Amino acid sequence: MKSELIIVSLSLALLSCKITHNIPQSQTPNKIVSENTFNIFVDQNGNFFPNFWEKNYGKHKKRGAYSLNTLAIQNSMEDSLKKSESQTLRDIKNFTSNKKRIVILIHGYNNSESTANKSFNRIREIITPNPSKDAFIEFHWDGLVAYNKSSSIKIWFNATGYSQLAGEFGLRRILNALSHKEILIISHSRGASVVLSALSNPPYNPKFANDTMNFHKIEVGSGEDLKENNNSINCIMLAPAIGNVDFKNPRKTNYRNFSRQLKSIQITINNTDPILKKYIAKGRLSDNFNPTDLGYSQNTYNELSRIYTIMDSTNYSGMKSHKFIDYIENPKFKLMISNTGFEL
Repeated sequence: MKSELIIVSLSLALLSCKITHNIPQSQTPNKIVSENTFNIFVDQNGNFFPNFWEKNYGKHKKRGAYSLNTLAIQNSMEDSLKKSESQTLRDIKNFTSNKKRIVILIHGYNNSESTANKSFNRIREIITPNPSKDAFIEFHWDGLVAYNKSSSIKIWFNATGYSQLAGEFGLRRILNALSHKEILIISHSRGASVVLSALSNPPYNPKFANDTMNFHKIEVGSGEDLKENNNSINCIMLAPAIGNVDFKNPRKTNYRNFSRQLKSIQITINNTDPILKKYIAKGRLSDNFNPTDLGYSQNTYNELSRIYTIMDSTNYSGMKSHKFIDYIENPKFKLMISNTGFEL
């Protein structure tokens, strides 16, 4: 009865806001989709979607009521989820075994699979992979999907928490499956939090952490550590919807230490990005609002770059857009890729 009430309450909340989870269009979402591209899809808790997931998660409605991975579902699917994860990681290892360079693409919050794919496809056109040594991993996570502007604001808090779970329990497992690779991670918006959460445990909001334990029996911060696999990791964060607090340790007492595999973090700064600006005022009120000032404020970058000398910035100010595709189409994007040492 308790699990049924959870399902109903979550569904009603989504219905009233015209919001859905970001779910895969395919019933076999984690797979090779082209010669050089592997598609990954994780749910709100960072679990890899199993094959034929709709039989267990329930049929998706285009808009409105939809609930993923409640306690009842997790209990009934525990073995299936573990088998799916193990098989997916084996497939990734096999797919990348003879590749030297791996490009991981991560979208932001409020993106459906089809929306994210438009930007992912464009990046693959710009980079033009070498079939013999390059591979792409397209990483889809549950940043929720809103169908109007008012709802997009309402999903922000949950999406910020989901980004951390996606990084800790999803992306980190993928990074741990790779060794001796040159890895370039390109993220947009809140996707930057997915990246940071994969590299080390993030500072979760206490209420979100409690809800995750109560509803899903998942203890945040309990994911496997990032392995030192002799990878070389460079990150490009376009319009990073993160702030100073995202670089703090879980107790927010000190700045986080990252793996020696991390060689560089390149970010964009755009003080005319309307979405990043929208959350700045809220972020200044409290760290719990998950501020977005790194992608907006030169001052925040200056502060963090003194601590993290591997951090560099590119100024996008003047571009009045937050769209992934617009950041990609800006000529400066190619320069950012070149600055990592990645040859186009």
